[in-house]
Amino acid sequence: MEVGTPGWSWKLGPASAASGSAYVEAEEVKVLAVVNGPKEYSVYAGADEYLRHTQATIDLTISPHSCLTQPLLSALESVLLLSRYQKSVIEVQVTVLCGAPTPSLAYCLLACSLACVDAGIEMRDTLSASTAYITGGNLSLNRAVDPPSAWLTLGYLPNVGEAALIVQEGKVSPQDFVRLLQVAEAGAKKLYEMVKEGVRMIEEK
Repeated sequence: MEVGTPGWSWKLGPASAASGSAYVEAEEVKVLAVVNGPKEYSVYAGADEYLRHTQATIDLTISPHSCLTQPLLSALESVLLLSRYQKSVIEVQVTVLCGAPTPSLAYCLLACSLACVDAGIEMRDTLSASTAYITGGNLSLNRAVDPPSAWLTLGYLPNVGEAALIVQEGKVSPQDFVRLLQVAEAGAKKLYEMVKEGVRMIEEK
């Protein structure tokens, strides 16, 4: 089922052969996230190394924006309950079908979170995300036609009230950094409420 909300839409389970998957489309960004696992390691050096794995490892690949791999991995490691899946690997494949790296990051986070929900992987909280921009002195959640002078992407855990990821680029004053963070947090909370309502609609089907 595809759920449409103002400015973006998302769908759970587009890749039926995977453990979980999600498709997110917003603005000029289209992202597909596919999750397989948790599953037992098929390759390891020896029994001792195998036994040392006290939590799952995330095997993350992203195409074509490989520069997003580290922030995505960091956020997922902080939100997934990896200790529940010992001696196993969770494979996450993210494909940015359309979109530049900067606006794509938040929607990659959302797609990964939704795909993990679809796969039934235990999480500390649902990971929401949003990007705030400064363009011509104005703050907005929407990317303007003119290039922004600064931007901040926030991966946010709305029920826990914690940041899972903060990525900021561009020179800003401490005051503007706080404003960017506040706008991004408001956007992430709003998207979470939309996702929660969408999941409720799906469950009632």
